[in-house]
Amino acid sequence: MTHTKTAYIFDVYDDYAVRLKYVRDVLEEQGYQTTIYLADFDHFHKEKYRTKREDAKYIEVMPYKKNFSYARIRSHMKFAEACLKIQKEHPADLCYVMVPPNSMARQFGMYRKKNPSFKLIFDLCDMWPESFPTKGLKTILSVPFGIWAWFRNSSMKYGDLIMSECDLFADILKDNLPSERTETFWLCRPQKVKEILPVSSEVITFAYLGSINNVVDVDSIVSVLSEVKKRSAMNFHIIGDGEQRERMLKLLDENNIPYEYHGLVFDEEEKKKIFAQCHYGFNMMRDTTCIGLTMKSLDYLAYDLPLINNVPADTWNLVEKKKIGFNVKDFAQAAEEILHTDETSYKSMRKNVIDVFSSFFDDSVFKTKMHSALNRMR
Repeated sequence: MTHTKTAYIFDVYDDYAVRLKYVRDVLEEQGYQTTIYLADFDHFHKEKYRTKREDAKYIEVMPYKKNFSYARIRSHMKFAEACLKIQKEHPADLCYVMVPPNSMARQFGMYRKKNPSFKLIFDLCDMWPESFPTKGLKTILSVPFGIWAWFRNSSMKYGDLIMSECDLFADILKDNLPSERTETFWLCRPQKVKEILPVSSEVITFAYLGSINNVVDVDSIVSVLSEVKKRSAMNFHIIGDGEQRERMLKLLDENNIPYEYHGLVFDEEEKKKIFAQCHYGFNMMRDTTCIGLTMKSLDYLAYDLPLINNVPADTWNLVEKKKIGFNVKDFAQAAEEILHTDETSYKSMRKNVIDVFSSFFDDSVFKTKMHSALNRMR
């Protein structure tokens, strides 16, 4: 009798559109009967999910009100315990585990150390506590933060494959992870345009897409826009929402920067219409944020928008080497570079964006790479 291979995908946050659907596709193409397990708590809205996906199973977790709280850590620890219990009671041939929470790394890493009968994949999609946005608290809470990081650092080495969302994460943990089993798997999504979209040259227009939260460098975005406005007609389109939205709009008003606030937009055709009016997309995060690649940058690139960027490592290097926008070292200098880009150079930049997306970030690239990694694990 032929054995039916089984796989579990565990993720506390539900990154389906960002990551999991591509992972699931590959696992099923490899012959795994795959089940996704998610927490039943919506981290963004801080409430139980009102609608649940029919293709996933949900684990009941403790609700919490604040991102930085004992209640959140406890909720995540309970989720990790529940996930491991599923694997213990109904063992799958392969477990794909998203980290954070760091407790997921600890639970599954320690279990895998003693039970080599299944394959374990860790996918490192964020760095906590390294990404904590307040420098002062990082110093004050260095001891508990160190324990928090140790849960991850001491355990992920037991994975058969450690997928890092960006080179930066892999580099930070290079002393803790086996290099032969650690590989960068950049974020991916379908490419939306493969030709240069026409855009008006009369007004320089910028876009911001995504959560307007505490890790976004709102002040630097406004500073760049202010420098451009001194010398050119310009406009700014904002798609998204978050706790810093009111502050962003207030700063724009105070600096007399023209903008159009679209709120949350999920329809891809509507986003395409907005991006078709824009020359650049802002990809600027606070310097306390530990990240090398953002989902918002992929959204811009998928629509052939060059980046105005301050995100280090992976993105900084791509912008510099592949000429897909401008890295911001100084606000006035960034404005000068934007304003002195002629039409020929700008079209070349947009062509570079299309080529870079096709080569590195299209979903087919991710799937091919993951198939190769799974084949090596056999």
